[in-house]
Amino acid sequence: MEKIQYYPLRHSNALVALKAAFLFLFLSASVFTEMQASELPKASSAHRAFEPILNKPNGLPEELIGCFPVLSTTAATGIGASSATTGGNITDDGGSSITARGVAYGTSPEPLIHTSSFTSDGNGTGVFTSTLTGLTSSTVYFVRAYATNSVGTAYGNDVSFTTLSAAPAFTCGTSAVSDVDNNTYNTVQIGTQCWTQSNLKVSKYRNGDNISNITDNIAWSQTSTGAWCNYNNSSANDALYGKLYNWYTVNDSRGLCPTGWHVPSDAEWTTLTDFLGGASVAGGKMKSTATQPTPGGWN
Repeated sequence: MEKIQYYPLRHSNALVALKAAFLFLFLSASVFTEMQASELPKASSAHRAFEPILNKPNGLPEELIGCFPVLSTTAATGIGASSATTGGNITDDGGSSITARGVAYGTSPEPLIHTSSFTSDGNGTGVFTSTLTGLTSSTVYFVRAYATNSVGTAYGNDVSFTTLSAAPAFTCGTSAVSDVDNNTYNTVQIGTQCWTQSNLKVSKYRNGDNISNITDNIAWSQTSTGAWCNYNNSSANDALYGKLYNWYTVNDSRGLCPTGWHVPSDAEWTTLTDFLGGASVAGGKMKSTATQPTPGGWN
């Protein structure tokens, strides 16, 4: 009888315990489910926030700070007919290393690396420079810096610029060329070579830096930097004969001649004189038959 009373008592306690455990698990599951459900809007918001990264020009959504990189796009400079320079600045890697960076660019706003052209400019945070080439002249381009970490790719603000018009086709003998001072030189075809019809008159290097005007003979002989003067130090001779330059000016890496042109080498002078029949007669053949001075012509 004791056994009969004992085991049902144990069985009853076990049943109560089992019910309590089940209730605990049920409540725990309910709490867990409720917590998961409460988290879903935030997770969904974070998921939806990925798209604004591709489209919002400034910053990242609050939910993703500390995950995606934070960066900005550098305004375009050095814009030409087919090229430009831009880049970006990555100020925060989002907590993991930047494995790729550069700019995406194209003719539509907010370009992406998987739908537009893009550059690859190393890795890591900080400022980087991107050079764009092969662009179409007179065209509006949009560019955005991008940075990729283990979470994904983020973009900087959208920047636009317009490429310059392409230079007209050059034909030696009919086309003219201008220097940085806007002096214009007519051209002439002699054999296989194209020459300007007058001497240089420019007072600056190709990049716009000034060349010193030295008129004192002693100072001229002692200088070790670029310099120019007029014949007999007379400004009237500038229009007639152009300027006189020392070797330091001619040999300067900043360039003396208009873009695409250079001071002829000794070998190029020899090619010219040989075509004209030799040094003894070449000078006479190159003399101008026009009344002096001829604007833009041979002096």
